[in-house]
Amino acid sequence: MPAPLTDKEKLARLRLIRSENIGAVTFHALLAMYGSATRALTHVAHHIETHTEKKSSSNKNSPRKRAVKLASEKDVRREIEKLNRLGGSFLFFGERDYPTLLGEIPDPPPVLATLGHPHLLQGENIVAIVGARRASVNALRFTAELAQKLGDENYTVVSGLASGIDTEANFYALSKGSVAVLAGGVDQLYPAENDKLYNELKARGVLVSEMPLGVQPTARYFPRRNRIIAGLAKMTVVIEASPMSGSLITAKWAADFGREVGAVPGSPFDGKRNGGNRLIRDGAIMVESVDDILDAVTSATMIIGESSHTRVPPGLPPHSLPPHSLPQSARAGRGADIEQILEAAMDGEDALLATRHDHEALPKLEEIDNEPSQSEVISGLLGSGVSSFIELCEASDLSVPDIRATLTMMSLRGEVFWHEDGAIEPLMVSR
Repeated sequence: MPAPLTDKEKLARLRLIRSENIGAVTFHALLAMYGSATRALTHVAHHIETHTEKKSSSNKNSPRKRAVKLASEKDVRREIEKLNRLGGSFLFFGERDYPTLLGEIPDPPPVLATLGHPHLLQGENIVAIVGARRASVNALRFTAELAQKLGDENYTVVSGLASGIDTEANFYALSKGSVAVLAGGVDQLYPAENDKLYNELKARGVLVSEMPLGVQPTARYFPRRNRIIAGLAKMTVVIEASPMSGSLITAKWAADFGREVGAVPGSPFDGKRNGGNRLIRDGAIMVESVDDILDAVTSATMIIGESSHTRVPPGLPPHSLPPHSLPQSARAGRGADIEQILEAAMDGEDALLATRHDHEALPKLEEIDNEPSQSEVISGLLGSGVSSFIELCEASDLSVPDIRATLTMMSLRGEVFWHEDGAIEPLMVSR
């Protein structure tokens, strides 16, 4: 049982991870080298002071690197006070209240900020459910069923509080255990329409983030959020994901960690939702009921026995095995010196970890924020030749209730005429 950290060491760890261009990789390497964040801060400060001038004079013509800049004690204390005022708490890697499964992944987040009930992050009975933001009615219904039945079996559900599947998963798991991982600071609501659910999670579930308080979510932070979702869970289930869905990032992280990956099959005729089919083709478990999830996590537990908390699916490289003593970079850090570690940080090693799967599937936040409204989507389809309610349902990624509600509003605004036979006549089509 690890000894509790002193307040001084907690402050030092928060300062170290909040420092500019020091992420989880560098943090754990420094911790392994010096034994504590308190000592690491002293050595990093000395290194910065003695090397900055020398580097600047000798590398005038070399490419500019990211500079390591230590966070001030004043800023970190301000963040601690703010989280205390919100009724939240920090969880530090290495302490007994740090999430069990998350602590086993390579280079886990050194510090997590939480609002709500952090005890829900403990143990191994945690399943992640992620998927499409614009999900079909059937997918939303199935998500609600899975979340409720997993709760009945004493499983906590973790998701990302996004619109669609994530919202359903977080909402219907509230009564037994719901965890929402945020891409921005834990005090930053996103998306705005989930304000009630955000407050419900504070009251009955738990909100989690590795980002500093006050940080707004941006595109580059979502893979880090997805990494935490996958790391917290024994199994990740994907529902209605497109081939470019961010949900596939979560699934890839889960596979990297040796965790189970499941997917709900979709129609082969719906190219916008066949990401799950591709996962199944590549070896993910096909999920058609909650029993498929329970069988998967139970069999995984039986296979691993006493030696490990997770198993590595066939085909994954040995480095995917979760560490059981020190994080991956910490083991590597023991053979390096501080200059090598900080040089790696300045070269962006932490950024490479955080964005490892970006090139494969990353929904850009600017695309999310600037997405056309539902009425604009429908207007565009009508302008391209779609002429009936059925054709809209087939051509659009919107759910049937959303299409019906949007058409009703557009009719009231005089933008379309919705005939009794289902034909739709555009009156003012937006181009």
